[in-house]
Amino acid sequence: MNRFFAMLLLLPFACIAQVRFEKGYFIDNHGQKTECLIRNKGWKNNPSTFDYKLSENAEIQQRAMEMTSEFGIENVLQYVRATVPMERSSTKINNLQKDAQYKLVEETHFFKRIFEGSHSLYVFEESGLLKFFDRKPSGEFNQLIYIEYLDTNRNIRHYNQYYTQLLNDFSCPDATLESFSKLKYTESSLLEYYHNTANCKGEKTVQVERKTGEFHIRPFVGLKSMKVSADALSTLVPNAEVSEFGAAYGLELEYLLPTFQKKWAVLLSVEHNKIEGDYDLPDGSNGQDRYVTLSYSAIQIPVGMRYYMHLNHDFKLFVNPLFVANFVKDETTASYHPAGTASNNLVAEKNSYNFAVGAGLSYKKFNAEIRYYTSQGLFEYADGDFNKISFTVSYAIF
Repeated sequence: MNRFFAMLLLLPFACIAQVRFEKGYFIDNHGQKTECLIRNKGWKNNPSTFDYKLSENAEIQQRAMEMTSEFGIENVLQYVRATVPMERSSTKINNLQKDAQYKLVEETHFFKRIFEGSHSLYVFEESGLLKFFDRKPSGEFNQLIYIEYLDTNRNIRHYNQYYTQLLNDFSCPDATLESFSKLKYTESSLLEYYHNTANCKGEKTVQVERKTGEFHIRPFVGLKSMKVSADALSTLVPNAEVSEFGAAYGLELEYLLPTFQKKWAVLLSVEHNKIEGDYDLPDGSNGQDRYVTLSYSAIQIPVGMRYYMHLNHDFKLFVNPLFVANFVKDETTASYHPAGTASNNLVAEKNSYNFAVGAGLSYKKFNAEIRYYTSQGLFEYADGDFNKISFTVSYAIF
């Protein structure tokens, strides 16, 4: 079982290379356009190379930025190479500078187009650095300057030079500097501004489809096998265990990340586990009956990641490694009874943690999953475990 757990845990990382090729193109330094299939890696950071094939069965090749003026995937994305003066001020609190001064240094990168019009909007992202660029009708790129810095009292200040840049270069006739007060240096806010400004000017525009995540609420039902055990740490009292096969039900929240072709999701689920039973012990020296009552009740909250592997449009395989928090209720005990009189009760820990791994099949809005949970320690001053394997079916109501 440990080998099975390890294999499932590593499977998502081994499957990253399965990103599919999609219809696209690239343009070389001489303006020659080549239709091809491009591996869509769902880049978060701007790439410097990309993989492509000239046909479905052709050899995979890698193409560098130095050889390419532009590449794109049909109806998905477009990257344009440009050499531009850039400033690289950080917005991370630990790296903020002490004033609004900046220095422009020429750099060459692939810039991602997110809006196309007379003025087009491009973005550059790299290891937490996020900068936006305006491309003028002449083809010239200008960085939209925004700087966060600390004043002498270590308060965060904002230098919004891009307000003035846009007012002067690309704005509606009635725009004033004060009208920019609600504009944020974010993709969504700038996209809305470019779209509204182009409309007021009567321009025909092209806006690249924005990648957004998907939030799903999944009630689930199924079956689970549970076992609770206790060891009184006494040579006179043997180990005891109770097993139960019952219904599983709960709620799962899933957020599909917008990057990596929505193959990665963040999970959080909630389920109540309860098991209770008596376990007969050998009779005492005086012939009295002895038994132990094992009771377990807890709210279980697994949190983790899910990786989807597309088989076709409707079917997907998935795996998910999980961290599990268990909030154990007071009725979780092991009570030892000689002749029906309780004694030697074991007290449960209030909270405990373990891990789980699951694998399953997804069909449209349905998910079917088998999930294995590692042993969960139970008692404060004695050995005891809770173990579980479940099979569930869920349905995305949203």
